[in-house]
Amino acid sequence: CRFGIDDVLFREEEDIICLAFELSVQAIENESMDVSKHPAGRNTYIDTALRIVDVVQMYDRNERRLRSRRRNCPARSAAKSRPSKQQKYMSLLRPKDNGKSDEVDTTPKSVIEERFADKWKWLQNFRTSYDSRVKSDHASNDASNRKSGGRNGDIEFLVHRPELISDDLSISSSEEEQDEIGLRVQPNSQQSLKTSDGDFDRVAESPLPQVSETAASCQGLDAQAFQLRMNLLGMPPSERKSIQVTRHTVTEIGSLLAAYGDADGAGGIARLGDVLSGLRPPDGVASVSTPSFPLEETVVALLVRDHLTDAMGALRARAFLRAFVLPLMIEISPAAKAVYYGCSPSGGKEKGKPASRSMTSFLAGLCRDRPNEFVLGVLAPSLTVQESASTVNNAELSSFEPSRFQCELVVRLLKGKDGLSLSATALLLNGVLPSSDGTSGMKWTEASMPIVTVCVNRKPVLTSASLAKLLDRVIACLSPGSPPSMTRSMKLSTLFNSIVTKYSSQVKESGKVDQLKNSASRLKTFNSKTLIAALKKL
Repeated sequence: CRFGIDDVLFREEEDIICLAFELSVQAIENESMDVSKHPAGRNTYIDTALRIVDVVQMYDRNERRLRSRRRNCPARSAAKSRPSKQQKYMSLLRPKDNGKSDEVDTTPKSVIEERFADKWKWLQNFRTSYDSRVKSDHASNDASNRKSGGRNGDIEFLVHRPELISDDLSISSSEEEQDEIGLRVQPNSQQSLKTSDGDFDRVAESPLPQVSETAASCQGLDAQAFQLRMNLLGMPPSERKSIQVTRHTVTEIGSLLAAYGDADGAGGIARLGDVLSGLRPPDGVASVSTPSFPLEETVVALLVRDHLTDAMGALRARAFLRAFVLPLMIEISPAAKAVYYGCSPSGGKEKGKPASRSMTSFLAGLCRDRPNEFVLGVLAPSLTVQESASTVNNAELSSFEPSRFQCELVVRLLKGKDGLSLSATALLLNGVLPSSDGTSGMKWTEASMPIVTVCVNRKPVLTSASLAKLLDRVIACLSPGSPPSMTRSMKLSTLFNSIVTKYSSQVKESGKVDQLKNSASRLKTFNSKTLIAALKKL
């Protein structure tokens, strides 16, 4: 698969398509309930909503067909870039089938049919009854329009994608491919289904699944998920890691994921993770005294392989990573585990444990396949522990600092061959800096400062506000009241030098050059004079 085929852009487009479908179905349901507005004939709002659904569905099918063809097409070398004459005219040499073809329909399903199967079935039944009800009136209108030589006043919709500015040429389709998939979709390209005229009122009165049913369905699922958690924690570690238990656990969680996703979407997936971790016990169950994550690394890796596919949108992917991968990152550090689960740390100073090779391997795959969701759902929360710190007081949260093993794992992921993209690197850098809502961000220590240094050395695009926060943190670390160890820290000096070197023009425009000079003068490292000389040139 060439780079750029399954970019985050396509997942964002699918989320927008799903939003357009939900709004259209809601409009159809509202209009169909009030029969007094359209006792006979067509309704303009329903027609427009149906056309929007047709356009976005056809567009998504065409995009999926094109991406599937690119994915299955092997890369061609420069010598074989042009097809031979025999390949070019192969279609003309094939015998004609006289209109009889036994080929199987390979039209891919759209994202609407995958995510909203019940609503799609309801819409097909509604369209069948709606078309049958207004069939006679529509036929008379068509006859009058043919006599007058005019049109029905249909609105033509066009899905437009902004042009991408990228060095990767494979992300945009050629003119021949655009002509083949037909980006301009005709508004009346829906299938006509036959039914009786009396079915319209019955289908119109059948409501869609309501949001009020979500709480009841999730409560029943909470009991199943919590029982699975208790069963896993009651097993010995050796039995929990066995092949039979691993396969059974993956199957059970896969069923729960589908049920929670159908019930509440991304919120349901996040809820499943909280129940499995013990952060949200079901109704009627006392709060868990010692919350912990019961799943092994092998189970999580299999869940990522089976369920984190291209069909999953960005919101659900972020919720999935937060529910299943973030607890594994938290387990590395005892301090992070205590803050995350809101429990008191165990006695003694535990240093934690380093990440295994298998865990590092599948985390590197997430950096490559889902960089933005991985940063927002795993990396930034594990370094700051802000998302689930509702049960922890502010003093304990502000004193939290990531462990050495956590920081070494993040640095290894950033420096690997499957490292984060520049946009994801900028997201990580903004995620560990203080935010406007009052959060302090990641605490700078000898272990955590290399993370910021690696991000800065990649030189992602930073806004003036983000760079100002970065400079303010450097100035605070070298203030007169800072610990003496900071003035002798080579890691802080290296980070300081990287910021001035990589973002010299923005540092000059920030208006903090004089403050940075005073901070650099307090450094007691061998490269402090070089840093001061670089600041004087600005």
